[in-house]
Amino acid sequence: HGTSAAGVAAAAGNNSLYGIGAAYEATLAGHLLIACSFSDAMSAGALSAHNQSIDIYSNSWGPSDDGQTLSGPGPLTVAAIEAGAALGRDGLGSIYVWAAGNGLASNDNSNYDGYSNMRQTIAVTAVDHNGQQSWYAEPGANILVAAPSSGDGVGVTTTDITGPDGYTDGNTTDAFGGTSSATPLVSGIIALMLEANPDLTWRDIQHILVETARKNDQNDSSWAENGAGHLVSHKYGFGVVDAKLAVEMAAFWENVPEEYSVWTGMEQVNSTIPDNNTWTTFDINVSGSPSQLESVDVYVNISHSYRGDLYIALQSPSGTISYLAEPRSDSGSDYDYWRFGTVHNWGEEGDGIWTLWILDSYSGDQGTLEDWGMELHGHFDNSTEGWTTSPFTLTYDGVEWDANFTT
Repeated sequence: HGTSAAGVAAAAGNNSLYGIGAAYEATLAGHLLIACSFSDAMSAGALSAHNQSIDIYSNSWGPSDDGQTLSGPGPLTVAAIEAGAALGRDGLGSIYVWAAGNGLASNDNSNYDGYSNMRQTIAVTAVDHNGQQSWYAEPGANILVAAPSSGDGVGVTTTDITGPDGYTDGNTTDAFGGTSSATPLVSGIIALMLEANPDLTWRDIQHILVETARKNDQNDSSWAENGAGHLVSHKYGFGVVDAKLAVEMAAFWENVPEEYSVWTGMEQVNSTIPDNNTWTTFDINVSGSPSQLESVDVYVNISHSYRGDLYIALQSPSGTISYLAEPRSDSGSDYDYWRFGTVHNWGEEGDGIWTLWILDSYSGDQGTLEDWGMELHGHFDNSTEGWTTSPFTLTYDGVEWDANFTT
C-alpha cells in the first residue's frame, strides 16, 4: 500500500516499469507507522521527522471508515502537526495531505476523522475516470479537493511490493485505488508547485488549489456557490485538482497575508435537543474575525446516547451551509468537545451571526447540547489590521487544553 502510494506521487521515470509518478524527480522518505499498532508519540514523531528537509507528508491512512468511528490525533500528534505548519520548511510550513476516507458505503464522513479535518491538512477525495464520485469516496465539509483514482471498474497503475507480497505477483499493479491513491497524486502535484515556487507557505498551497480546482460532475446537486463566489461541494470540495493550472499559478503567486484566528469561546447552552425530527438552532454573533476566511473549526459538546441520530450543520452569515454530521448507524455516545472542520466559507467575511443547526432524526434517544464554539481562521485584507483573541482553555478528562486542543 505504501509502496503503491509512493509510486503515484513520485515513481521515477525511464525505468522500464509501467507508470510514472506525478513528481517523478522528487525524493521519498518512508515511515513505518500503521503496519502495526502505534502510539500518539510514534505518530507525532513520524509527522514531524526531518521537517526542515521533508516538505510534504502524504498520509493514505486514518481511523476506520466504518461510519461508527469518531477518532482523531492525540495531543502529541496535534502539537506535531501544528508545529510543523508553523515551523517546518524554515517557517513556510510543512504540508500535510490526507486521504478523506473510503467509507461512503457505511455512510461515513470525513469530518468524523480528526486527522483529515484539521485546518493544517489538505483532505483529498476521489473521483473515477468519468470525473464522478468514486463508489467509496465519503463526503465532508472539510474536503478541499478531489483527484482521479479507482472506480467504475478501473484501477490505478503504479508500483507494487516486489514479488507475491504485493497486490500482484510483480513490480507493478493496475488494481490500486481509493482515496489512498488520490492523496499521493495531490502530494506529487504539490511537489511540482514547490519546484515552481519554493517560497509557498502551507496556506499558499491551499489557496492555489482552491483557485485552480475545476468543477467536475457538472449537474451534481452537491455544488453550491458560497458567499465569496466559490463553487464548493461536500462530495468534491472545490473540485478536481488541475496540475497544469496549479503549477502555473504557483510560479507567480504572491504569499497570502499572515494567518489570524478568532476564538468565540464556548457558548453555554444546556438545551435539550427535541426528539421529534425538528431542527433546533443556536446562534453566535462573531465580531473581529478575518475578512477573508479560509477554514472554520466548530467545537460541539453534546450528550447523546446514540450520536448517529443527529444531523449537525453550520450556517454562516452569508448563508452558506456546511453539513458536519448526518444520521448513520453509529451507536456511540456523545460528541465530547469534538472539532468539526469546514472549508466551505473560503473567502467569506467572518463577522455576523453564525447558526448551528441540530436535528434528532430518530425517536427514543434524547440528547442535550451542552455548549459549542467556533474558531475562525483566515487573513485580513492588506489594508486592514487584524488581531488574534486571547486563547481559551478548558479542562477535559483531567487535561487542560487550549483552543487548538493542544495541552
